[in-house]
Amino acid sequence: MKKIFVFAVVLAAAAAAFSQEQSVVSQAEQLFKQAEYGKGLTLLKESFSKSTSPEQKAQILMAIGNFYENSAGDFDNAVKNYSDIAKLGLSAENPLVAESQKKILQIGELEKKYSKQNAILKSVRVETIGSTDKNKIREQAVQLNLTAQQNPQYHRMTEVYYYLGLKNLALAEYKNAYDFLSKTASLKPAVNFFLPVQGQLDRARELYMSELISRISWGTLAGVLVAAALAFYISRPWRWVEWKHIEIAAAVMIVWVLLFFLSSIVLSKRNLPVDDIATQLNFEKPAFIKASPGSPGSQILNRLMLYGLCALAGVFVFAVGTAVFRKRWIAVILNVVFAVTIFASITAIFYMRYCYTKGNYFSTDKGLQYYTAGNVFYRQSEPEPLLLTDPLKYKTIKVNYFKDPLMKEWFIKQVGVISTEPVPQPAPGEPNKPVDSNK
Repeated sequence: MKKIFVFAVVLAAAAAAFSQEQSVVSQAEQLFKQAEYGKGLTLLKESFSKSTSPEQKAQILMAIGNFYENSAGDFDNAVKNYSDIAKLGLSAENPLVAESQKKILQIGELEKKYSKQNAILKSVRVETIGSTDKNKIREQAVQLNLTAQQNPQYHRMTEVYYYLGLKNLALAEYKNAYDFLSKTASLKPAVNFFLPVQGQLDRARELYMSELISRISWGTLAGVLVAAALAFYISRPWRWVEWKHIEIAAAVMIVWVLLFFLSSIVLSKRNLPVDDIATQLNFEKPAFIKASPGSPGSQILNRLMLYGLCALAGVFVFAVGTAVFRKRWIAVILNVVFAVTIFASITAIFYMRYCYTKGNYFSTDKGLQYYTAGNVFYRQSEPEPLLLTDPLKYKTIKVNYFKDPLMKEWFIKQVGVISTEPVPQPAPGEPNKPVDSNK
């Protein structure tokens, strides 16, 4: 009777443990259904490391293998987890062992069936790293396209679409890259546990949107310029335009230049939170912020001013073209619409060329005035000319960051002081960091 009781207790404990493990697998599968892939995978791996039962470990390995095979598209990792079940010491008749061997056999048959496609994929994987030959990249893209078209049931189609996305990114075909990477993510929802799809997808989307905005801006600008040229020609200004009209246009442009630079000077007098800016934008401290016209790095202001002059010239040409309209209110409306359109398109072109991904945006306001209270900062990559011009202005720079020893020696002599702040020393074998002055 005592033996029966002990046996019942052991059996109950084993059943409870198995039920608990089943519960862990069920919890993980529920997390997978909710797209909480990281949490589900972590739960399984932590439970595996804590478990002491081979049966329980086999159950977890089967769940992990299924995840990699069906949700991530990582067949190599799936086979590894399925194979590990056989190493747990379970009998060959165990259902989990039999099922894992069956899955390994199925994947092996697929690998043999698509051996030619696997060879192409393997070649593309190797040659993707550091490849810059456009012809070779284009050739590989054609191969991958043919593979996708001729083998729609290919079990590694996720990888095919992923590398097609990378190839199109390298060829600056951003729309195609975005489409292929989106297909990758749709085929296997947890593919990011196998391939870095999301980062590449975000990059493709960003590049595609910037290209699209640039095309729309340039197309709009071309359209309004054609309209201005046609209106100008139809009005035949050589018959009636006088010097006073040209003088008015010149005066408007001079006023524009003066107002532009005066407003730039006024804006440059604002007290900016230099330390906050340097911290958020990862600028080396101490940072030196300059924004006034004529200061180092202010060439961007000159370009913006010239873009504005071009827009004003276009407005003048269009105004000349509409000056012959008998109904003045129509001319006024057309001129307002034209001015808004040409300034908007030129501003968008300027932003995409000189600000987008090239500058660092910082705003002191987090609410409705986030954009109106913000500034775009550009890092000055070569500060040596600035230091040579006015070394005393930068006397708190950490001289240990100079790459040029002669420049360092000269600077110390000129300034006569070294920063009182602790100077971080480079690690053994690590080169000194360059001095960093931010504009």
